[in-house]
Amino acid sequence: MKWLYRIVCAILVVVMLVSGYQIWNIMAEYKAGEDAYEEMEQFIDIPAQVPTTVNPEGDKELESQFPVVDFQSLKQINEDVVAWLYIPNTHVNYPVVQGSDNSYYLNRLFTKEWNSAGSIFVDYRNEADFTDLHTIIYGHQMNNQTMFNDLKLYEDQSFYDQQPVGYLLTPEGTYLIEFFSGYVSSVDTNAWDLNFTEDSFVTWLQDIKSRSAFTSQVEPQAVDKVVTLSTCSSAFANARFVLHGVLRPAEIG
Repeated sequence: MKWLYRIVCAILVVVMLVSGYQIWNIMAEYKAGEDAYEEMEQFIDIPAQVPTTVNPEGDKELESQFPVVDFQSLKQINEDVVAWLYIPNTHVNYPVVQGSDNSYYLNRLFTKEWNSAGSIFVDYRNEADFTDLHTIIYGHQMNNQTMFNDLKLYEDQSFYDQQPVGYLLTPEGTYLIEFFSGYVSSVDTNAWDLNFTEDSFVTWLQDIKSRSAFTSQVEPQAVDKVVTLSTCSSAFANARFVLHGVLRPAEIG
């Protein structure tokens, strides 16, 4: 029976080695993704304190408190860059790209290197300047707390109260995203609809707000532009977490 014991031990050793290699490979890939995006942070200047309203008391001195992005340098690295997304008090602080489909950037970094972290990217059907009624931005929910992992924090009312806005910085201007709804959704709902009539858009706004896990005083209107941040969720099979917000120009008037 010694030969059987030795065979079993050999199999276990092989399994352990293969498992160890797979774990190492995953961790190395995570680290490569983290390092790549940390390097990208040199292209954004974030003040120590940023406004949390569209027009903070009309104070011109606060204008310098908005984040600033060096898009010229970013475009030299990747011409597909269309924006930068930043949500204070989260890990969400990334360049945003747009490909010719919704597959290319699923597993490619901003540098276009292959990596499971992928990129934060805009739906290819949307206009790159965020002029559509509804623009969708996708990102993975990574287990190392990066990319869109922190969106799930918006299931908690207290977190929403602490951080009700995000920043969308584009080559054309700076915008605040005033979040008004966040929830777990199955992939077969209308959360990702893009084609609307005026009436259907209003109905859609009312519908998605009614699902929210948090209560918001923001009431989206027919004239508003909506941005949806979308990521995976482990709540159930094919679940997603979506965070909807109204896009407001952040320039101080």
